[in-house]
Amino acid sequence: MKQSSIAAALIVLALLTACAQTGGDRTEGGTAGRDRLTESDETPESRRARVRLELASAYFGRGQLTTALDEVKLAIATDPKLVGAFNLRGLIYSGLGDDALAEESFKRALQLDPRDADTLQNFGWHLCQRKRYEEADSLFERALQIPLYANVQRTLVAKGACQARNGELEK
Repeated sequence: MKQSSIAAALIVLALLTACAQTGGDRTEGGTAGRDRLTESDETPESRRARVRLELASAYFGRGQLTTALDEVKLAIATDPKLVGAFNLRGLIYSGLGDDALAEESFKRALQLDPRDADTLQNFGWHLCQRKRYEEADSLFERALQIPLYANVQRTLVAKGACQARNGELEK
């Protein structure tokens, strides 16, 4: 029992760390093969949305979910195609216990970019926590198939913890 508590705590820590990583190299439309976006490519609106998303991530990391939700809503209002904002909104709603809005947010992020590995992993973890193990495993597998995915270890840990929750210790 103690080991499962430690594993759960490690996964939560990994999820919080990952969702806080909103900056860094980005590509147009979030897909490989397009030009890298730099600050000079950003419009004032997209820059405002990115800053709001960074604020929302910081508030989320501190457990200030309502404030994080306010900031992420402002980011989405400014840039309704910001995948990371919908992903974070899903995490926030999940933390607030609103499963329907969390799932809607994750699905919207995946509509915008079906290959966003962070959203796939976070949505998978959300489903795992709701004992929807097969759906979760499918999302983890999709995330792991994304070339150059930087958080493979995090997804493998989440997948393993989900399998353990499902009684699949042999896997």
